[in-house]
Amino acid sequence: MKKRIPFATRRSQRGAAGTLAAIWIIVAVAVAALGAIDVGNFFLARRSLQSVVDLAASAGSQVADSACTRS
Repeated sequence: MKKRIPFATRRSQRGAAGTLAAIWIIVAVAVAALGAIDVGNFFLARRSLQSVVDLAASAGSQVADSACTRS
């Protein structure tokens, strides 16, 4: 036979599912925001590194050009 839960216990647990759902939604939104920040930081670092590579290529071509014209 199934054990019955007393009415007072059922009443004290009322709304627990809604509270837990609200907490998990807040956690999910926070994780999504942190993930977006991390992805944004990745693209910022990538753009910065690409700028350094472009400057190095430009400097290398200037050195090669001046070295070729001296000969």
